[in-house]
Amino acid sequence: KYPNATEIVWCQDEPENQGAWFYVQHFIAEHMHAGQKLNYVGRAECNLWGLYDMHGNAAEWTRSDYAPYPYADGDGRNAGNPEKKKSVRGGSFASRPRDGTSSCRLGYWPWQKVYDVGFRVVLAAED
Repeated sequence: KYPNATEIVWCQDEPENQGAWFYVQHFIAEHMHAGQKLNYVGRAECNLWGLYDMHGNAAEWTRSDYAPYPYADGDGRNAGNPEKKKSVRGGSFASRPRDGTSSCRLGYWPWQKVYDVGFRVVLAAED
């Protein structure tokens, strides 16, 4: 579509080994003109807390019971009651753009199957 472009750039906010890059790069290359160069631009380093890819692919389960804001430390939401909905944070590939942040919260029952919600495993580094 743009035969005079010399460079095609794929930009994503995930590290190169995550997100759609490895899936789409082959399809983009098939539609490029001779002499065009395909480049990846994205986050290669972890964030300030040492974590990668904190939003965008899947919302994440938390241990907290779902309760309305404002947050109050002693309101019981951190008790882990199995009879209450659990908080899910962040957006996913299926979310509206306004919900694609870690501040987005939803409540789901612990037994509820949700196709765009996952969990993150965090391990402490050994000294």
